[in-house]
Amino acid sequence: MPIDTLKAARRLQEDDTFSLEQAERIAEILSNLDVASATKGDLDNLEGRLTERIDEVETRLNDRIDQVETRLGDRIDHLDEHIDEVEKHLGDRIDQTNDRINQTNDQIDSLGDRIGRLDEKAVTKAQLESVKSDLGKQIEETRSAMIRIVVGAVASMGAVLAVVISLAIYATG
Repeated sequence: MPIDTLKAARRLQEDDTFSLEQAERIAEILSNLDVASATKGDLDNLEGRLTERIDEVETRLNDRIDQVETRLGDRIDHLDEHIDEVEKHLGDRIDQTNDRINQTNDQIDSLGDRIGRLDEKAVTKAQLESVKSDLGKQIEETRSAMIRIVVGAVASMGAVLAVVISLAIYATG
């Protein structure tokens, strides 16, 4: 709706607010302005267009959100599958490691048994060495005794021979 400059000038002059010259200048300035005034209908029309535009943007935004949610859901599903694969792989590796630990424990037990047997053998060997040493001493003692007996027997035999020879000489002679 265009501005009625004559009406505006009269209104400005009421109650001696502005002089005639001031009111005319203000009215002239207003007439030179390219002012478009909006009616309620214009504002309602604008509101409708803005609402429609906002609805379009909201629809596109919701569509985009749905797309992003779908992509995120797909990625999450993919990651869940990957996590399951990794968990299975790690579970297999843990099982293999546990098997190796059990094998190692079995080997350690076997080595412990062997060490025990070697300890027993070492004790037995030490005992055998002790017995051998004792037997060596006994053999030496027995040898010494045998030598004394043999020497004594030889001496006795020599004495008996001397007596027998002496008797034989005496008897023959």
